[in-house]
Amino acid sequence: MRQAVLPLRPRTETIWLLVMAVFLGAPTLGLRQATPANVLAANRQGVKIVVRFLGLTERQAVDRLAALLAAHNESLRESARRAGLKDWRLAWPTRYLHPCEQLRQLWTSYALPDPQPMCDPTFPRE
Repeated sequence: MRQAVLPLRPRTETIWLLVMAVFLGAPTLGLRQATPANVLAANRQGVKIVVRFLGLTERQAVDRLAALLAAHNESLRESARRAGLKDWRLAWPTRYLHPCEQLRQLWTSYALPDPQPMCDPTFPRE
């Protein structure tokens, strides 16, 4: 039997717990496909898990997840830059929802006031 391994090296315990809560969103809802609707549902479920088990407010949980998605986007951009790609879309599988789109949908679903955290998938012109 093959086991999935999640190679995480969190900087703090809080980040690790946040990442785990987000990853647990999908299985606790019984979701098996990464459709845009399922990704949003899983992220919202991750927020609920954070609120319930980490004791954060809903707004704090959404803010932390938004920061995590923005950081993921920056990591993708840097990896694509190092690979010599001029556009992240060349490396990002179209079947998955980009972190910036996840952030936009999450922010909208909670009807939070602007400004939402910066998350720009484009590369700066060099």
